[in-house]
Amino acid sequence: MRINNVRPNDAYVELATKIAEIMPAVGSDQQRGGWYDMVARTLAPGQDWHRFVFHDRKAWWQQEQAILAYLILAGTLGENEHLRLGREAASFYNAMFLDHDDGGVYFNVLANGLPYLVGNERLKGSHSMSGYHSTEVCYLAAVYTNLLINEQPMEFHFKPKAASFPDGILRVAPDLLPPGRVKVSNVWVDGEPYTDFDKEKLTVRLPEGKEVRVRVRLVSAKSELDWQHEQRAGEHRLTLIGTIPPRRVNQLRAELDRVVRADADRLVLVFAELESLSGEAVSEFIFFLGKVRLNQEVHIVGANDAVKHAFMNIDSMLRDRFIHLDTM
Repeated sequence: MRINNVRPNDAYVELATKIAEIMPAVGSDQQRGGWYDMVARTLAPGQDWHRFVFHDRKAWWQQEQAILAYLILAGTLGENEHLRLGREAASFYNAMFLDHDDGGVYFNVLANGLPYLVGNERLKGSHSMSGYHSTEVCYLAAVYTNLLINEQPMEFHFKPKAASFPDGILRVAPDLLPPGRVKVSNVWVDGEPYTDFDKEKLTVRLPEGKEVRVRVRLVSAKSELDWQHEQRAGEHRLTLIGTIPPRRVNQLRAELDRVVRADADRLVLVFAELESLSGEAVSEFIFFLGKVRLNQEVHIVGANDAVKHAFMNIDSMLRDRFIHLDTM
């Protein structure tokens, strides 16, 4: 699927979906979750089920492959069955493979999920597993889940050495994703907003002659809603961009909860680039106001007439107590 995202070929998609359809009944534990280490590839005469090879344990590597395979399929093709299988694989991995007491990831577990700690199997690093692999599965699972499946933004941090980029171009694509599905919305260089980037090609032109820190915000090209948080002295600022239809209310709730947790004296909601919001979104703002401390100020900045009208329908006592409709 990664190759298909760069060089589209129906044969790649056909093979990937064929493997995805065949494997669960052959290699996964349909009752307890997780994927077995080894099963016989073919059935002997008279057999209905693929037999285990050597043992019935579940190795770390197979869990990673299942998680990433089904998540990239779900994110690229949008099939609910792929998403279910990817989430089930991740659930078993999170429940059984993570050492919640001492840290790290177990290499092998028994069929019931108990860690297998015999001989070299007790080690969390080996010839076929290291910190790189454990980090990779978390990183790519986050990329596929956020950018492709949930259509939520992600921020990536870079510290490029100028000598390594003779053309001055920093390529910030997090993986081989479907073309046109992700774009760059914002870039910061040494903490300051920066505009020399190509949002479609996912590239940033680096400043000449100095080493810098680059922060890049990637968003789903399909998402109706984007947001940015800024923390200032005594103030927390949330900028909302796009529209807030009913299906984006859960995302709005999460961002408003983050504003509440900031516990700043002044809360600023910047609506200059917010085109419209649904009635469900207005209700979410009412719940948000109920969480605000009495000595906190809530300022709504730059709202257009439609957004202002939506807020004017809020109960007058609640509106007058908390909300200040400000110009830019």
